[in-house]
Amino acid sequence: MRSDAPQVLLGHSFGGLVVLRYLETQPGDPLAAAIVSSPWLGLAHRPPAWKRLAARVFSGLWPTLRISAGIDADHLSRDQVVNAGWAADPPLTTS
Repeated sequence: MRSDAPQVLLGHSFGGLVVLRYLETQPGDPLAAAIVSSPWLGLAHRPPAWKRLAARVFSGLWPTLRISAGIDADHLSRDQVVNAGWAADPPLTTS
């Protein structure tokens, strides 16, 4: 159902590809924004080769091994309270 409110189109994974195809074929539809994420679009920050290799090797031998993704908390959000909360969040522990 359409309304006068700004329309935002969201697609994740295969839905992200569907959204991109929709935007290609329906250029006249007025949208305020489109939010798209999909593994096929690639990563903004690709981990170093040694981390990818270590993750593959240790996934079966030591499945709980933590390998830092190297994400800088200051780059997560414009809201510094959110960034500080993420940085202070303790890692999950398995029992």
